[in-house]
Amino acid sequence: MASDRQKFNRAMTKWENLAKDSCLSVPVELGKTAIISSFFTDEPPDTETGMTELAAFRGEARELAARIHRAGGKIELAVDASRDDITSLIQNPEIANMYVIGNGSLSTLMLDQKDYYDWSNVADATTHLKQGTFVQRQCGGLTRFINVPLGLFAVSDPRNVHAALDPAFYPRSLDDPVNEKVQPVFNVNQVDYSTIKSLGSVHLPEIV
Repeated sequence: MASDRQKFNRAMTKWENLAKDSCLSVPVELGKTAIISSFFTDEPPDTETGMTELAAFRGEARELAARIHRAGGKIELAVDASRDDITSLIQNPEIANMYVIGNGSLSTLMLDQKDYYDWSNVADATTHLKQGTFVQRQCGGLTRFINVPLGLFAVSDPRNVHAALDPAFYPRSLDDPVNEKVQPVFNVNQVDYSTIKSLGSVHLPEIV
């Protein structure tokens, strides 16, 4: 099994090659914005709490789509997105910006009780680099030894990854002040393994 460092270095080499070869999405002004919401809820979706949470994810996705559309943007909306839906949007060069909404951590978007889409899935799926932003609207907890932001290897500039670096992110609406937690994760245009490690980690042994 590859170590965390090996997986990161492999993903970084792929990212560098895509950048060197100018494998990019269309420019932001010409591209679409993908908005992804997950079906996974902390409580079963047939319970009142689960239904409320799922309705919040769906409503947030649709309201965000409506606001971007009113501002003149083009939208690809994937409510209750499957793994294949997410991969397809990552691989679509017409998509310049991406938003993900749901439960997760800095590195993952939960899809089911034992299934998630994580940073390494993104890195494996990527065929080009998005010229716009990758906005993570899920909890930003540090749950791994190496907490690579979910969208890092999908974008051409690490500064375009925005996330809530907080284990709790529960906005009541798009206008809730808690949305201010979603900020650029990096302030540099190149990151390495040490940069990621500086974000912090849980106290687990690294896989070697």
